[in-house]
Amino acid sequence: MEGLAYITSRYCPTGNCVEAAVTPDGAVALRDSKDRSKPPHLFTREEWDAFVSGVKVGDFDFFEAVKPYPSTHAEYYPEVDLGKARSI
Repeated sequence: MEGLAYITSRYCPTGNCVEAAVTPDGAVALRDSKDRSKPPHLFTREEWDAFVSGVKVGDFDFFEAVKPYPSTHAEYYPEVDLGKARSI
């Protein structure tokens, strides 16, 4: 996808990071800054919102020393409504 304005996180110190852009139709495009020749992964706004919500509540804190993982997301974060999230 040509002509998209990709951004990286301010926490990316090396420049070898994930880049994100919004497409003209409102999807989110993700690519690896180390190989921009590959096509980006595309996500709907709903998929992106569900992912970002999970990041904000710690669902992807893979590297914490100890974290008790429950059997369901709702069990661990009952206040977060992911009813609009859809599986790919």
